[in-house]
Amino acid sequence: MFKLFAVAALGAAALTAAPAAAVTYDAFASFTGVQGAGGFSYGTTDGTVFTPFAVNTNCYVAGALCLADLPFSVAAVSKSATAFTQGGIVVPNDRLVVVPVNTALSTYVAFTIGQSNDYTYSAEFNQQTTNPAVGDVTITEFYTPFGGATQLFPTGGVNQGQPDIFTGFSTFLNAGDVIGYIIDRNGDNTSDATGVSFVVSQVPEPASWALMIAGFGMVGVASRRRSALAA
Repeated sequence: MFKLFAVAALGAAALTAAPAAAVTYDAFASFTGVQGAGGFSYGTTDGTVFTPFAVNTNCYVAGALCLADLPFSVAAVSKSATAFTQGGIVVPNDRLVVVPVNTALSTYVAFTIGQSNDYTYSAEFNQQTTNPAVGDVTITEFYTPFGGATQLFPTGGVNQGQPDIFTGFSTFLNAGDVIGYIIDRNGDNTSDATGVSFVVSQVPEPASWALMIAGFGMVGVASRRRSALAA
């Protein structure tokens, strides 16, 4: 009986050990109005220089958490627990709302890799303005290897004809690498609101998968052993 419980316990331990390696980071879920929360950062960029937002007060969306360039400069990332419409902008409660500043700068959302590993990441962008005259808000993916130069990859645009786009990738990333997206402006910062969902997942290492499979096997053996004893 002791052996039976020991095998079952070992199988359960294997099952609980494997998922621990498959960590998921969600920009919306982790957003607190503080830079670096959940591994994500936010700010303005010209595609070469990235300047983090500095304040989280005077949010342009009433009652929401936000990070902004300067008070009332409009450029900001925000999160709301309640969905509503304000000034022609649909503010959802399941994704971040990004509004670029009305200058040559765009707004970025980035994630910094904490541990070298295989990762999958995906992002969805949605037009959040009710203004039918708004044109393309360009989305550009970027990758900055630790200590290296930023590489830009055109991703697409969000507009009335294509109100949402989706992108994703799987690759090996080193600790300190940065991946993210630049959300451009269409020239009118009151109408360029873009919804952003950005999720990064760490792929379990082969050893973790082997441990998980072994755990399933041990649980199966224990089950058969229990049935045999009962018979």
